[in-house]
Amino acid sequence: MAEKQYGTAHIFGIDANVTNLTITAVDLEKNFNLDQKTTDQLGVTIENRMDDRMITGTITAFVKSGYTFPAQGDLITLADMKDSDHDKQYCIKRVGGAEKAGDKYVLTLTLEWHEGITYSSE
Repeated sequence: MAEKQYGTAHIFGIDANVTNLTITAVDLEKNFNLDQKTTDQLGVTIENRMDDRMITGTITAFVKSGYTFPAQGDLITLADMKDSDHDKQYCIKRVGGAEKAGDKYVLTLTLEWHEGITYSSE
């Protein structure tokens, strides 16, 4: 069966919309950067300290001709996500890709957000 395209997805970066990219998946998870346990003399956990909320994840997309690849450290903003907690500006930590059959290039962006950081494009 031939592939079908049901529209074009756009991701939004600093100062411009990113085009020529069809997003196939956004995978994000909330966690704590600091997660420390305190145990008693028997090794039983008696306290769990969690701090520095963060969101990590990936965007997977098909690249179309004319797409400009982002660099590590660039910022990207996700908006109108199903979980509105994910509507944030993220730092791109990794940029990866894979050549696929049918002349497709699959881009993977690894994202990270920390509650204590105010991200800026300068």
